[in-house]
Amino acid sequence: MNNPKILQWDRYCLENYLIDRKALFDQLTELNVQNLVSRGTFEDQVKSLAVTQLNEFVAKEVYATLEPESPGLRSTEIARKEYPAIAETLANRLASIKSELDSFNDNEWKDKFIQLCQEKHAEQTKIWNDSWNKVCNGKRLIDDIYRHYTVKQSKFEFKRAIARRIKSEQSEDWTLVRAKISDALSQS
Repeated sequence: MNNPKILQWDRYCLENYLIDRKALFDQLTELNVQNLVSRGTFEDQVKSLAVTQLNEFVAKEVYATLEPESPGLRSTEIARKEYPAIAETLANRLASIKSELDSFNDNEWKDKFIQLCQEKHAEQTKIWNDSWNKVCNGKRLIDDIYRHYTVKQSKFEFKRAIARRIKSEQSEDWTLVRAKISDALSQS
């Protein structure tokens, strides 16, 4: 029996490999997209759209450290157990959460959240400015490009056209994707 192979991308998602600003601009130009200015302005706009995701990224990361324990049911807590034992486990968790929330001060919490977000933002700004095309959500960026520019082509066809462009131009991103897939296939 074959063991499954895992292919680890070095980007947020596969669409990030399609964020080739030259290919994007050329495809949008070919589609006669309105309000497309110069290549330089477009490239700056794409980066700006990507970097706007930083606030959401930071907020999620910070909240993960501050959120109360989830009251949700965990499979390990009910496996092979009787109702009284399950009830005890759940009641203890709910009591713990209640206790934690009894002392909750929304103003203090908001101040702490904002402070931690500002610190994390400062820490992540250089990374995002340097590697925005790797760390942003590529699917979301393509959605944002569609919102910013009126693209009259399905997203699937648009992505396919971009993939064809980067393949025909043998862009660095295409070379990376091809190498990763070749390596994964040769290991099976």
